[in-house]
Amino acid sequence: SYVLSKAIEKIGDYDLIIMGHETIDSSTAHIGAQVASWLNLPYIYYVTRLDYRDGSFYIERELEDSIERYRLTKPCLIAIKMYSRIPRHVKLEYKLRTIFDSPIKIWTNDDLGLDPNCIGLRGSPTVVSKVDFTPKVPRKNIVFEGDVRESVRKLVKSLIDEGVI
Repeated sequence: SYVLSKAIEKIGDYDLIIMGHETIDSSTAHIGAQVASWLNLPYIYYVTRLDYRDGSFYIERELEDSIERYRLTKPCLIAIKMYSRIPRHVKLEYKLRTIFDSPIKIWTNDDLGLDPNCIGLRGSPTVVSKVDFTPKVPRKNIVFEGDVRESVRKLVKSLIDEGVI
């Protein structure tokens, strides 16, 4: 989050920063909040809808049992809720234009003015001690056809035979 916020500072002149709500490496959902904190920006997560009118962003976020609505002024940061929108396919023409018209910038730690004590393993507040992968378990797929009562009897017998119940 620190490095991202420094890169955003270097780019400057932004109205809206859009992020996903969590990363795939740890699923801690803290990067957006931390970037917003580093940049001193208002922040809303689990965003499912975004509109811009009259100089403000109108935002909806979906929680477990409610939908909340907010109005934010620029600049601000939002984190989009996973699966809230299906991305549109970008035309090949636009992809190629982006490749040729937008050179990739590479910045060093010095370019971003990073504090060495805030980056890398030394600067990380979390340390991953171990990553385990669960083995793939073979699964059975049995379809019981015919009379419902007979199918239920077959299902129960099968579950007993397999030691499930």
